[in-house]
Amino acid sequence: MKQLCSAISVLLLLGCSQDGSITVHNQSGSSLDLFMDGSSYHLYDGEVVTKPVEIGRKFIFGPDDRAVAVAGEGECKWPFEDVVVVVDNRSTVLDVYGDAGYFDICNVSGHALELYLSPCSNDDWGEPLELIPDGYCSTWMVEEGCWDMMTISIEGQFEDTRVFVAPCDVVVYDIEPVQLAQRGSGGAATKAPVGHIFDEDASKELRKKKTGTRVGR
Repeated sequence: MKQLCSAISVLLLLGCSQDGSITVHNQSGSSLDLFMDGSSYHLYDGEVVTKPVEIGRKFIFGPDDRAVAVAGEGECKWPFEDVVVVVDNRSTVLDVYGDAGYFDICNVSGHALELYLSPCSNDDWGEPLELIPDGYCSTWMVEEGCWDMMTISIEGQFEDTRVFVAPCDVVVYDIEPVQLAQRGSGGAATKAPVGHIFDEDASKELRKKKTGTRVGR
C-alpha cells in the first residue's frame, strides 16, 4: 500500500506534459517579419510556419491551454500583436492579411510641394505631412480604405479625392506644372480649406508612415 501511495504521489508531482502549436499563414501580399514565443521568422507571401508551444505539465487540474503573443509587420501589413490561445494537443491557425497600401508622389512641378493625405471620413485636411522639393518623390504607407490627397505650391494646388487604396496598392502621382490649380478625377474635395502654406512647425500625421524618399525623374 505504501508503494502504491508513493507511486501516485510521484505521478501527481511530475504530471503529464502538455503541448500544442501555432501555425501562421502569411496572406498579407508581401513579406512578413513575425515574432512569437521567443522566436522570430521572415515569411514570404504565402509561406507558413508552425511553432510547437509547451503549455506545461498537467496535474489533477490544468493547465489545458496557454496564451501566446504573436506580433509582426510587413510591407503591406501594419505592426500588429495578437494573443493566441494554444490548446493541448491542437494546432491553432492564424491567417495574417494585408491592411496597408502606399501613395507615391513625384514632384516634377518646378516648385516645392506641401503634401496632405487625409482619410475621406475626416472633415479637414489636418496638418501637412511634409514639404517635397522639386525633383524628388516621397512614398507614404497608409491604412487600406478611402483617402484624399492634396499638394500645394506657390503656383496653385492639385487635389484627388475618394481614392480607394487596397492592401499592397501603390497609388502613383507625377505632379507636373499643368496639374497645379487643378483637381484630380476623384471629384471636388469637401474638406475645410488649409489656412497656411509651408508651416515649418506643423506636426505630421502619426497614422501615416513615411517609408522613404527617392530622387524623381
